[in-house]
Amino acid sequence: MFLNKSKKLREIKIPTRQIIGGFVTLLMAFGLVSLSYGAYQTLDRNGNGIPDDKDMMLRIWNPPYPAPVTDFDGDGVPDSLEDANKNGIVDYGETDPWNPDTDGDGIGDGAEWMSDITWVPGVVSGVCGNTDGDALINALDIDSDDDKLLDGPNFTVGRVPYAMSFNNFGGFYMDETSGMLFLPTDPYNDDTDGDGIRDGAEMVYMSDPSVGFQDTDADNVPDIDEITYGTLPSGLSPMPAPGYNPMDSDNDGINDDIEWVTVPPLAPDDADGDGMPNALDLDSDNDGILDGITPGLPATASENTVDTDLDGIPNYLDMDSDNDGLADGMELYFFNTDPYGDTDADGDFLSDELEYQFGLNPLQADTDNDGIDDLTEAADAIPPTNLADSDGDGIYDQVLTTLVDTDGDGLPDARDEDSDNDGLADSHPKENTVSDIDGDGIFNWRDPDSDGDGLSDGWEENNDLDLATGGIQRTDMENADTDGDLLSDSLELAWGLNPY
Repeated sequence: MFLNKSKKLREIKIPTRQIIGGFVTLLMAFGLVSLSYGAYQTLDRNGNGIPDDKDMMLRIWNPPYPAPVTDFDGDGVPDSLEDANKNGIVDYGETDPWNPDTDGDGIGDGAEWMSDITWVPGVVSGVCGNTDGDALINALDIDSDDDKLLDGPNFTVGRVPYAMSFNNFGGFYMDETSGMLFLPTDPYNDDTDGDGIRDGAEMVYMSDPSVGFQDTDADNVPDIDEITYGTLPSGLSPMPAPGYNPMDSDNDGINDDIEWVTVPPLAPDDADGDGMPNALDLDSDNDGILDGITPGLPATASENTVDTDLDGIPNYLDMDSDNDGLADGMELYFFNTDPYGDTDADGDFLSDELEYQFGLNPLQADTDNDGIDDLTEAADAIPPTNLADSDGDGIYDQVLTTLVDTDGDGLPDARDEDSDNDGLADSHPKENTVSDIDGDGIFNWRDPDSDGDGLSDGWEENNDLDLATGGIQRTDMENADTDGDLLSDSLELAWGLNPY
């Protein structure tokens, strides 16, 4: 300390123990400390279990008149539990005895302490509840049950309150106690209605989390199943799209309960096995055509619930809706044929789909250019018994057995230039007719011995029996006795006679 005397400064030294003694005397005067047995003792005159000097640090000291105050902020939690270590500081993990709502979520510390939104101040437990078992007790946790919904609409940092300014629901952030869209939910129960779906998940899908086991959109699929498998359970939408239909999650024109196929709660059907349920799969059968009404086609011939081929499988689940052997997408985009019926571009009365299936040319009525049309060569008889017209439109669209392959070489007659493998092309004038010279019921182009004389047609037409004579000396494939001597050509050749 410095004193000004005679305009000269000089230092006056006061022993340290006198300064401390003076301070203690001052504290004693205010009743904040007492001296006992030679040691300083802190007082707790308001009886809240925290030394008065620490109360002052927390700003909660209150004179004990007319009665002691043990819960300064009136939140139902004694000050001594809120400042558990009695150090006058709001440490991490402690609630603030000055603030009745430490985390500022709109729920008092007492209710959060007891994990009961309806709690009435009374006896509290010695430890604050921690519903979700994380590092924060409920009174400090703005999402106490970890259901992804905030306990209340606000929060506090230190002692400064903040309101939610961000959102994920088209303009507002959903919390459990405001009841903005539905009745309030329990911030200490992540599944308020007990339906097996967490409150936050129900809110995201606009399904009421306060009412359990419901079918919000009335599509015959319970909300719990729709949320579990990702379809839309609700008629509400935070951001509805144009044409939004809550009963049709993938907006393909086929409602979820139809695409689900199996009866809930069984898992929804996945027709193409791609891991995407039909109700979310834009192409359920993976045929290359999107489910719903096919552009340019009538509703009765599209990827919808119509069953064109009557096989019990609706078109949207049937890769080959008309059962012609060609996938619907291939027909529509590659072959340019009708996925749900017949087309016959070349007018040969064989459907284009059938011709593609067996390697014929759907744009050419005579694929092998042998002068015999494809239908005649494909059929086993007239009328054919190996072909069928399933829809009665006059076009053969189904093969009941197989296309005729006379010589068994793997090529159907309609693609085989020598169907009977007799060495004479079907296009030969004597082969490409519907005649049956020997009356055996086999047309010439399928009969390797058309006249039945034991000599193949190709041999008879292509062999010169007398090279020394001008011209070609041969037998007639359409006449078993070329020279008319009542001996068959093959017999005369066998005896060394002249058959011509």
